Amino acid sequence: MTDLAGLGMCSADKWEVEMKKKKFAGIVALMPFVMHQLAVIPASAEVIEYQQADTGTEETSAECQVVYKSTYDFSETIPKYPELEISAYGYEGIYDGKFHGITVDCEINGVTVLYSTDGKTFTEKKPAYKDAGTYVIYYKAEKDGYGTALGAAVVKIKEAVIDFTSYDYSGLYDGKLHGIGLSIQTDGCRILYSEDGVDFSSKKPEYREPGTYVVYYKILKDNYETVTGSNRVIITEKDFDIKLSDTGGTVKVNDSIDFTVDTDGEPFDIIVSDSSIVKATVKDGIVTVTGLKKGTAEVTITCNGKSIVYKINVTDRDISSYGNTVTSKNTGNGWDKISDVQTGDENNILLYGALLIASVSGLITLKRRKEK
Repeated sequence: MTDLAGLGMCSADKWEVEMKKKKFAGIVALMPFVMHQLAVIPASAEVIEYQQADTGTEETSAECQVVYKSTYDFSETIPKYPELEISAYGYEGIYDGKFHGITVDCEINGVTVLYSTDGKTFTEKKPAYKDAGTYVIYYKAEKDGYGTALGAAVVKIKEAVIDFTSYDYSGLYDGKLHGIGLSIQTDGCRILYSEDGVDFSSKKPEYREPGTYVVYYKILKDNYETVTGSNRVIITEKDFDIKLSDTGGTVKVNDSIDFTVDTDGEPFDIIVSDSSIVKATVKDGIVTVTGLKKGTAEVTITCNGKSIVYKINVTDRDISSYGNTVTSKNTGNGWDKISDVQTGDENNILLYGALLIASVSGLITLKRRKEK
């Protein structure tokens, strides 16, 4: 034991110092046990300062005082309930007309799964989709005694492919309408056509005259990829010539003239340039043209994309002179004049005969008077 007599202390003070020393020694002896207990829980002990014992009589020295501060670390969250282990699967496929959604699985029985399309409002109704598109479905899994599990999965439905075949048209001119061909195996499709690739309508373009034509198309159906493309219509002139018996002629008003048309048995059409001047009719390959009024006109014959013109000249009926009527015909080498002798009006013949008889009778009467 330390002798404290030389320090000028009373017996009471000496006893107090001795007790402080023993208390300190006891605390030091307990430190290993205390530190071990503190290591078991997330707590820490911190020595603020170390002081020696005070040996003075008036005031206590700070050299022998040990102060402990004990704190608890709350930085780690201690879970109240175990977490639910959830497996969620989305869907991805091509449009098939059926409904599809997500799948949520949990190995723990009795779990309640709620669904949402906006992540805010949850219900027990599971969303399902049929049309092509991408959809996000949120889910919430709950059970008493477990933490709530939140998550989301995606439903992706791709557009299906339209099954079709398209083809060109190619052939000789036959006077009929022709267009591109489309064979669509997918039911319920809508087809649009265009001649410039910009403006589309449901009217299918068709062509009759020789030439090459491009027709654009679109095939549409909900939940299917839109199909666009183009094909051609090629109509070739038929290798033949139209033959006429004459290239033109002249006819009087109200009279008719005929010419024949040879197209190797192919049907042909006629077009009159001025229907007020002439009228044209066809029977058994013979065209009959009737003059309606004075003037000139053309009769165009078309067949398999080819055409030829017959020219007609219509004259008045009073173009006669001294009993002769002059008509003309185009032989291909110019207009040839043909004179037809007319017999005259029968009334005029009777008049001239009566005058002649009267004259003869007068002369006979005058001669008889002179003889008397």
